Amino acid sequence: MLADYPVYMKHNSIVGAVVSFFTALNSKIFIGTEISTYSTLAATSRFYRENRENYFYYPTGLQWVTDLAATKPPKFKC
Repeated sequence: MLADYPVYMKHNSIVGAVVSFFTALNSKIFIGTEISTYSTLAATSRFYRENRENYFYYPTGLQWVTDLAATKPPKFKC
């Protein structure tokens, strides 16, 4: 069980969330969904860091949400 590993006994679950977020920020591309606050926050943060390789997954396929002509980051839609 994951909770039995020493690192998880020492640190609470927020550590994993922070590591995941900064991994997303520094990745070459990011793929998320438009109905996820995490995905929207990651894509927005990457937008302001001028990393425009951000995609949202839709049933019809991937859509580029921060193309080079974009002047605003993607909005959260629910």
